[in-house]
Amino acid sequence: MAKNIKQKNHEESTTYSKMNTVVLGVLLCLTCFIFWDSKTFAFVWDDTDYIVNNPHITSLGLQSIVSMFKSFYAANYHPLTTLSWAIEYHFWGLQPTAYHVLNIFLHLINVTLVFYFVQALCKDFKISILSAAIFAVHPLHVESIVWISERKDLLYTLFYMASLFSYLSFLKKKQIGYLLLTYLFFILSCLSKSAAVTLVLVLLVIDYYKDRITIKSIVQKIPFLIVSIIFGILAILSQKASSAFNKEILDYSFLNRFLLLCYSVYYYLVSFLFPGTYSALHFYPQTQAALPLQYYIAPFVLLILAAALFSFKKHRKELLFGFGFYVSTIILIIQFFPMGSAVVSERYSYVPYIGLSIMLLLILFKEAKQSKNVKVNTNLILYGASLYILFFAYQSFQRTKTWTSPETLFSDIVDKNPNAYYAYWFRSTARLNANNFEDCIADCTKGLELNPGYTKFYSVRGLALYNSKDYKQAIQDLNIYLTNTIDNGEIYFTRAKCKRELKDYKGTIEDYENALRLNSRLKTAVVYIDLANLKLEMQDINGSNNELDKALALDPKNVDALFNKAVNYFNLNQYKAAIDYFNKA
Repeated sequence: MAKNIKQKNHEESTTYSKMNTVVLGVLLCLTCFIFWDSKTFAFVWDDTDYIVNNPHITSLGLQSIVSMFKSFYAANYHPLTTLSWAIEYHFWGLQPTAYHVLNIFLHLINVTLVFYFVQALCKDFKISILSAAIFAVHPLHVESIVWISERKDLLYTLFYMASLFSYLSFLKKKQIGYLLLTYLFFILSCLSKSAAVTLVLVLLVIDYYKDRITIKSIVQKIPFLIVSIIFGILAILSQKASSAFNKEILDYSFLNRFLLLCYSVYYYLVSFLFPGTYSALHFYPQTQAALPLQYYIAPFVLLILAAALFSFKKHRKELLFGFGFYVSTIILIIQFFPMGSAVVSERYSYVPYIGLSIMLLLILFKEAKQSKNVKVNTNLILYGASLYILFFAYQSFQRTKTWTSPETLFSDIVDKNPNAYYAYWFRSTARLNANNFEDCIADCTKGLELNPGYTKFYSVRGLALYNSKDYKQAIQDLNIYLTNTIDNGEIYFTRAKCKRELKDYKGTIEDYENALRLNSRLKTAVVYIDLANLKLEMQDINGSNNELDKALALDPKNVDALFNKAVNYFNLNQYKAAIDYFNKA
């Protein structure tokens, strides 16, 4: 009899385990469906810096890999993330599909890791699958998945969650190998993104939840703390090297800076359940005006939540765990040290929302379990949460389309921030690169109306006007820009081409020479041939030959340079030299 009962329990356990796997599989399929269209999306925004123009990813040689680990790039230190791009570049070059597919795949792995982490923490399938589902489809997570540049979010989260899962295994089995594995995954996470340094705080939060805060457990965190400090210093140095600190924050009063900090914490909390206006950029409010109402509401909401932590004794453990996880993982990006042009960024919710999901579900199911109608209330929570998750899934599916191309992304930012000059700056550059010169000019004009002092608009509008063949107006814009920035070779180069069209040969040569002096990448055979032709039109045959010599030094078999030099020698009556160059041509 006992054997039959044991066998029956084993069969039920196996069936239950298989059912759990099926449900998780359905969630992964739904997640893949939501984001699968992103495989056709273009490179956008920072993808140009991180991938298209990133010299570190063009080689997989040992020297290149060492360079990834020894240097900062674009105000960041994330060598493992850069290495992942380099591997893709090696096999697929600049085909964005491969990069997008790997982003989706990494997100699916992260969803799976969240599920197993929560399962190991709570031993409750309902909480595990719902937490994983919220993480999988939350609308604020879209940009972490469909934006290739946010590979660092996906990769650091993978190792971060693997580290937390290993730590739970260590707590359960008391084997030092699991602690060492936790430490290894932590280092890999830090090498993917510096935000991983918060893991030491989350480990302490887990210790609190598992009732094991002791001197020994704290001492165990010292190696983690040392790594956190090292990578924290590297992060500060990388940001400082690229001047990523937002100096405009200094224009705010002390009170307004405090309100900005409160708002950033408040924004992520409110958006967890009630995400509002989605935007790839949430700009700082204007310093000259009163802050929007929600900035003044934020500290009072946070004060109420803080009071709730100590008032609701029944759920204090769950509340402290959830908010402890949330604050630990979001503390680095709540405007203690303002970076960039955004007061909040949706992608920063990727890991912090795991803690909030677990907390909310623990409390809800605990209430249901202690109620009179356990089954009814449990089902109500399951159905309600499922509907909410499906709503999130729909929102994410729609939001994903915004990232199709630079034009669609920046148009969305402009629509959400019609009075932010910086939004028009982003869209104007996207439209310039897409050869949409008319709309680019309109964006620059609007941007200058909003901020006449942002002279970069003149450089972009000048380029668009040149491509629209309005050379005189282009020169006027480029002149204004160059009075404020005299070290931009490409702008001199564009102005030279404008002057060339207007037959201002002397001005063209001067601008060409400045361009070549400031930007060595502009030194091509074509440019020197054009300079040679200009000097020839000015009756300076010897000067023309000098420029042709520079062209041939770069490209000894350039037919145009050889032919033009032959013609020059012919005009100088040096027929033997002319014949020699004609033969070479």
